[in-house]
Amino acid sequence: MPPRSSRSRSHTPNKSINSQAPRKSGRSSPSASRFTGNDSPVDAALSITRDAAGLAADLTSDLPVSGLSQAFSLLEALLTRIETTRSNKEQARDAVRSIKALRAALQASTEGIRQEARRMDPAERHVVEQTINASDELRRRIEGLRKQLNRVQHLAGRLHKRRWWSGFFYAKQDAELLGRINRRVREARKNFKIQGGIAVESLLAEVCDRLRQNEHDRLVRVHHDVLQTLNPADASYRSDLTEEKSRLQPGTRKNILEYLTQWATLADQPHRVLVLHGRAGMGKSSIVHALLRRLAGDHITASFFFNRGVDECRDAYRVFSTLAHQLANTDERLRALIVEAVRGHFAKGRSQTLDHQLEELLTRPLRRLPTPTLPILIAIDGVDECSNNINDIVRCMLELLCRAGHEIPFVRIFIATRPEE
Repeated sequence: MPPRSSRSRSHTPNKSINSQAPRKSGRSSPSASRFTGNDSPVDAALSITRDAAGLAADLTSDLPVSGLSQAFSLLEALLTRIETTRSNKEQARDAVRSIKALRAALQASTEGIRQEARRMDPAERHVVEQTINASDELRRRIEGLRKQLNRVQHLAGRLHKRRWWSGFFYAKQDAELLGRINRRVREARKNFKIQGGIAVESLLAEVCDRLRQNEHDRLVRVHHDVLQTLNPADASYRSDLTEEKSRLQPGTRKNILEYLTQWATLADQPHRVLVLHGRAGMGKSSIVHALLRRLAGDHITASFFFNRGVDECRDAYRVFSTLAHQLANTDERLRALIVEAVRGHFAKGRSQTLDHQLEELLTRPLRRLPTPTLPILIAIDGVDECSNNINDIVRCMLELLCRAGHEIPFVRIFIATRPEE
């Protein structure tokens, strides 16, 4: 009995060693091979690095540039290949560090392009690659990187895959190959980062600027088409149709213009609706015109000058859509809000009542502006020249405008008319 017990104890270590040896079939799971024996910390590090590269490659799904996407894929393939090399862990670790540094440089450099691509309409993302191809230097830089990584991948293909019996025989050969891979990757990173004194960040920044400009131009075209559905009247103070109303002699009406300027631009203004009335020929239209010219450029304004001699300028139903069109073309923030409002408004019908027009095309977009906002002036001149005053539509229009002025603290409503109106 005692000898049997001794024999059992003496065989226990051998049994433990045999349980850790690779199975003959070679089908042990990757996770098991990464975390066994003395090599497990390095294996785990290599595995994590490869997984991170896979994530980086996934991120290129919103990077519509074939050359850069291929570079990320090549880096992932390199890490996967190096992970299968069992011997020369120190050399493998050095190569991995170089690949990680190159991958990080690529990710950092392309983040600006990735962000611009995300903002673009999916149908327009091909513009990214077209814009990059327009830069000869950047195109050469990306193509050079891709070619260098292809050559490095060819070297990595000569590494011997992980086998429990092969580490000793191929250690020296693999060490040399890993050293060459390390040097080639470092050289690729250096060449990509800067050539001829030109940093890749500068080249990519230029591409991002072009992309932003292209996207801005595209949105301007889209917004223009939407805003044209408002069918605005040519009734602003800039129109040649109002030229005869702009004949205020220089140096005249100084006091009233100063008063009106202060009223229109004062942020904390308790009286936000002002009516200028007087008999025909007293120069009301000229005062309104002069005030709008004075505020142009520094303040947001919109105006409608009624004119009984022009069909589009004497229709009360054209007022709110015209004002919305002008505001959208005066301020970038308002443009996006009003374009959205126009789409929603006309989805409910082409011809709508004044209260729906004002609420959906003007009041609602204005309420969505961030506060505090500089005062916005809306000027209406010559109400007495409106021709379609059926069912007292002019009074309804004025009441709606005054209500908007009271509800929105940064809106100023300026109305010029004859006393009877």
